[in-house]
Amino acid sequence: MRKLAILCWLIVLTVVAWTEELEPAKFLRYPALSPDGKQVAFSYMGDIWVAPVEGGTAIRLTVHPAHDARPKFSPDSKWIAFNSNREGNYDIYLMPSVGGKPKRLTFHSADDILGDWSPDGKWIVFSSNRDHRFAQIYLLEVETGYVRRLTNDETNLHSPTFSPDGRYIVFCRGGTSWWRKGYVGSANSEIWRLPINIDGERITTGKAERLTNYNGNDWWPMVSRDGFLYFVSDRKGVLNIWRMKFDGLRNGQEPKAEQITNHPDRVLYPSMSRNGQFIVYEHDFSLWIVPTKGGSPQRLTIYAPSDEIQNRQQRL
Repeated sequence: MRKLAILCWLIVLTVVAWTEELEPAKFLRYPALSPDGKQVAFSYMGDIWVAPVEGGTAIRLTVHPAHDARPKFSPDSKWIAFNSNREGNYDIYLMPSVGGKPKRLTFHSADDILGDWSPDGKWIVFSSNRDHRFAQIYLLEVETGYVRRLTNDETNLHSPTFSPDGRYIVFCRGGTSWWRKGYVGSANSEIWRLPINIDGERITTGKAERLTNYNGNDWWPMVSRDGFLYFVSDRKGVLNIWRMKFDGLRNGQEPKAEQITNHPDRVLYPSMSRNGQFIVYEHDFSLWIVPTKGGSPQRLTIYAPSDEIQNRQQRL
């Protein structure tokens, strides 16, 4: 018994020493929570990884030399859709959430930027300028690969997501870039919603409706089951997470906005768990998580030990 106890302590000390030698991974990008909020997928070193949401050692799912990004869990957690430029431009791919050979879903020469899964897991919404001067919103049937354009706007549309009931596609309208801090002008990023009804092979859309009218930039909309619109905004000078009721404008006025995070530097690429309890996002070169119903943001300490793809020194 004593020998067994000593052996266990040696194993623990070895694991602790090994962990102490590692440094938390930096520059983790495009986080996405699993539907139950227990796992987070992200892009790191150009590959897709998953880790426990409380932090720890991540598992690498892709090993391709191309750039893999923007992972999104399917509503049943069985699949992860993601973007990859392994065929020259960014297409949408699908793989099991435990890893495996990816399947290519889109085949156009333009970039198809992944947005979100429909609540039933049958469709994926994305943005692309594949047949338009400006990026528009498209719908992809996962099983067949059928693609349909939903919008015909004279400006860029991006960051599309489904409302939890599947009745709306919520998106950003505007051509500016998030890194243009303090920009105010005709290319402001605004949040809109498009009514949609998918009945078998029949897809109908209604008139798009503006949800925010702030004279600045609102980004990356997320809709919770209890009827709130979460988004990133520079309403106090720095991109942070805000929320308001998902009601739309009333007499040109938006619902009262409430600030959720208060970081001194920008918040990027948030993702909400499908149960609506948590939001994960990029900040300060790391991933952070915040409860939607109150609580302080927490930095995720994630380890991603890996070999290098190529030698740092190349012979010419």
